[in-house]
Amino acid sequence: MGCHFSVEIHIHPVLAQHLQKQEPPQPLPTPVVGRALLDTGATFTAIDRAAASQLNLVPVDTIQSGTADGQRTCPRYPARLVFPGTSIPGINLPRAVGVDLTGQGFIALLGRDFLSRFVMIYNGPVGQIILSF
Repeated sequence: MGCHFSVEIHIHPVLAQHLQKQEPPQPLPTPVVGRALLDTGATFTAIDRAAASQLNLVPVDTIQSGTADGQRTCPRYPARLVFPGTSIPGINLPRAVGVDLTGQGFIALLGRDFLSRFVMIYNGPVGQIILSF
């Protein structure tokens, strides 16, 4: 099943700040909670489009993405990922790729843009991954 973590998808802090400055201040959407899979084959971190919809995220642009099913045009959303119960720091993503993860058991795929913030050690014989930052 690969390396996976608990994750919360939040709105990006810039959007949160904008909502709080409204008159009256707007409530922040409840984070979407689920699992994130570490995907070393993915260039960019992706979030489930249903989660983006639940948070009322608006795409900032689109990107052509290669998948097992071929090329797809995918929206990109600003988001924040938080990893409860771990020492992994939360990260702000100006452009997380929106994908359909229905039936996969995950709400996010952590790509190499995520991994670029860490040193990763994979100990295959014991099935252990260490992320240092």
